[in-house]
Amino acid sequence: RVQAGQFSSAWEAMLQSWRADGPLGLFDAGKLSSQIIRDVPYAILTLVSYEVLQGLIHRFRATAAFSSDPAEDDKTRRPKVPRRKLDDALCGSLAGGIGSLLTNPMDVVKTRLMTSTKAGGSPQTVWSSAMSILRDEGPTAFLIGTPARLMHKIPANGLFFLFYELFRTMLGVNGTGN
Repeated sequence: RVQAGQFSSAWEAMLQSWRADGPLGLFDAGKLSSQIIRDVPYAILTLVSYEVLQGLIHRFRATAAFSSDPAEDDKTRRPKVPRRKLDDALCGSLAGGIGSLLTNPMDVVKTRLMTSTKAGGSPQTVWSSAMSILRDEGPTAFLIGTPARLMHKIPANGLFFLFYELFRTMLGVNGTGN
């Protein structure tokens, strides 16, 4: 509600919500469920995309390593392909973009629920909010905010996965359960 200009600060928004709706006012009317419905698919899509992209890059680099000098290729063992930090950042950026793009419709619904005020009627649910947006504004309304969300999520995920892999390396975590 602060982002929508309804309040001047997060503290003011929280106090007003507490006074008007009680301690659970921040989570009613589908507000918490809309975040979960957005965030769980976002996390799944982003993590799976990252792993798939990393696998593609690894296979590409392994193929390139074999084809660089065919006379020395040993087809019985796979070459050790060094991990490149730029690959981690690029895969993370792309994965974040994919996850953000595919979950933006739910982000629109979540934002509408978070910024809606009770106007005498019953509060909207996730489903009724989505149907209202579709009916009143059309399907393209679910893309509102996509460029801004991508401008945030793409670099943020690039940095996240870059540091994620850096710390995995520093801590000796190899991903095989050891």
